[in-house]
Amino acid sequence: FSLLTHIFSLYQLVRGKPAPDRRMAAERVASLSPPLGIYFRLIQSLATLAYMEHPAVLDALGVERGDVRQSRFRDLRRIATPDTP
Repeated sequence: FSLLTHIFSLYQLVRGKPAPDRRMAAERVASLSPPLGIYFRLIQSLATLAYMEHPAVLDALGVERGDVRQSRFRDLRRIATPDTP
């Protein structure tokens, strides 16, 4: 997760330009070669995912955090299947 956070920080630096420049820069990078364009879109997606999974963002959106949701699910599973380790 730490790596994705750093990627997002770098992505935010790139996004600091006005919208038309960002779009042209993204198109230039994506058009260099197909594998590079795929990699660029992957990094954009991972950066967005890292941002949306950040605890501060989840709290601001009022969404339950993953660790809390996982604990709740495990408790419910233990109640439903008491004989399973």
